[in-house]
Amino acid sequence: RVIGASVDDPDVQRLLQISREMVAASNRHDMRAALKFYSPAFISGDNMDLPQIRELVKETWQLYPDIQYQSDVLEIRMNGDWATLE
Repeated sequence: RVIGASVDDPDVQRLLQISREMVAASNRHDMRAALKFYSPAFISGDNMDLPQIRELVKETWQLYPDIQYQSDVLEIRMNGDWATLE
């Protein structure tokens, strides 16, 4: 479901592509590619900065070397140059 744009909108399609790229990079355990879409100033909802997230992901991949991720986009909300994916 897309709110504020059409599912065929190029920006919506780019967001979906970015989501697929992030999952694919994570499944390859390619840290650089997995985190390239994040701002260096990113802070998670758990108040973790990017270096902390990088360390957590690194530890996860070491503990679970066969881990594979899947992400299903349930909703995209667009408003001008702002968007969220759920």
